[in-house]
Amino acid sequence: TSSAQSSKSSNTYTSKGSISKRLQKGMTNDQVSTLQQWLSQDKDIYPDAIVSGYFGSLTEKAVQKFQEKYGIAGPGEEGYGVVGPKTRAKLSEIFGGN
Repeated sequence: TSSAQSSKSSNTYTSKGSISKRLQKGMTNDQVSTLQQWLSQDKDIYPDAIVSGYFGSLTEKAVQKFQEKYGIAGPGEEGYGVVGPKTRAKLSEIFGGN
């Protein structure tokens, strides 16, 4: 009887997908979408919450906030704003659910 409800009404965070490669500004792919979905769960990190699959300046800023929050990298440090091995590991730990 309530089949009109869509699955979108669920606010539980199921973390589909994974990130297995380096992601940086200018890229467009499914792993960027996964990154954006994960980051958008933390409004302090990614208040824009745009899941487009394109790694633009808003996504870069969110990655930088994430890296600063978890002590991965900071301004002027190598890898700042880029999803490399350390950032991937922390993202998977927090959002990957594995």
